[in-house]
Amino acid sequence: MAFTFPNSYIVFDCETTGLDPLKGDRIIEVGMHKIIKGELAEEFASFVLHERPIPAEAAAVNGITDEMLRKSGRTPAEVFPVLALMFEDLPVVGHNVSFDLGFLNHHLKALSLPVMLNQQFDTIALAKQYLPPLPTYRLENVARFLEIPQPSAHRALADVITTRQIYEALIKRAGIKK
Repeated sequence: MAFTFPNSYIVFDCETTGLDPLKGDRIIEVGMHKIIKGELAEEFASFVLHERPIPAEAAAVNGITDEMLRKSGRTPAEVFPVLALMFEDLPVVGHNVSFDLGFLNHHLKALSLPVMLNQQFDTIALAKQYLPPLPTYRLENVARFLEIPQPSAHRALADVITTRQIYEALIKRAGIKK
């Protein structure tokens, strides 16, 4: 019997100030697509205000500045509860999804909200399973191999769009029914 993946899921990505929420690193941008029955049902993106200046190293990677957050950011209390409600109990697809959900859960705990225990599908693991060996499995390398354009790397919503296209290409490549 062929594996059947639900055709309703969340694609999620976040940009952060570093690699470890336990050392004070925070989410500064989120992006999400809710896919229902294979179609885009909802899109969400937001900058998230952060109490400290963005480190130069993080800004160099994602291009997000303190000015961008001041101008367009919302507080964690405005962003994360809304995002968690949108996720419902749908599976979550992401590129290194445990990293992103780890940060999200850290923020949810800080707001005394339940953490996300949704099923996860990591496009890195799928790429390793269904593609020939690549030098690295970074999002841009997998996208390039699959000939998926990536207009803007390391921005949450752009990475969500790329991740969704990668995911759909990998599922098709694997012969899995959606």
